[in-house]
Amino acid sequence: MTKELIIMISQDDITSFSLAEYSFLRDDYGFKGPKIKKESWSTQIDYLKDEIAVEINLDFRDFVVDLFIVRLEDGKLPKGYYVSAGRKLRIFLLNILADKSWPVDEALLINLRTKTNRADRDSTHFKKRLYQYRLVLTSFMDKILEQGTDLFN
Repeated sequence: MTKELIIMISQDDITSFSLAEYSFLRDDYGFKGPKIKKESWSTQIDYLKDEIAVEINLDFRDFVVDLFIVRLEDGKLPKGYYVSAGRKLRIFLLNILADKSWPVDEALLINLRTKTNRADRDSTHFKKRLYQYRLVLTSFMDKILEQGTDLFN
């Protein structure tokens, strides 16, 4: 097996794990999707609902997971990345928690903000981060939906 094939299998496994972990967005909260955009070293998974989306970015080069709340434009993913027409489009979930002073398990928050040594980055690490982000997101999903696009003000 070539190194590229091994990496692709790992990417597919992690993407499948992500879809299973975040299916609650569709099943419990009525989000549409997922919309999946794959590139060589990254995958973006989006779940859309009304005016916002939950976006999971998987960076396979650096083994980083980022979770954003996204402001939709006319019910669709925005063309810009952080700003469009002078308005914020994407906010890291952890930044929302800090800005709103929503209480979160401090140990979990510290773990999500801590960079992992390159030697410790593997599929298990990736899945653990995805699981931890899901725990945080499920804790605040009702508040996020309640505030909707007001999160971006």
